[in-house]
Amino acid sequence: MSDMSMDRIESITILKDAASTAIYGSKAANGVVVVETKKPEAGKLRFTYNGSYNVSWADLSDYNLMNASEKLQFEKLSGYYGRLDENGEILDDLYRATYYNR
Repeated sequence: MSDMSMDRIESITILKDAASTAIYGSKAANGVVVVETKKPEAGKLRFTYNGSYNVSWADLSDYNLMNASEKLQFEKLSGYYGRLDENGEILDDLYRATYYNR
């Protein structure tokens, strides 16, 4: 009802208690508001459109994100490339080559 144009309303009828219950059943026991709209005119096209467009994204300014070198160092220390020796070097030759290529 809030977005209905007042120009489209033909009449408003308020039915209370027994009248509304008799017509609309027990859910209408407290009353009913009946809104009748005007009949459309023959040969006239009526088109109404209500829309909105909204774009949003997450605010990442509060996050402490890693850059590429920090991510690579994290992967190395977390064991992603296998075990490390006492100097922090990757023991497996294949994983070491992959790490240094990245």
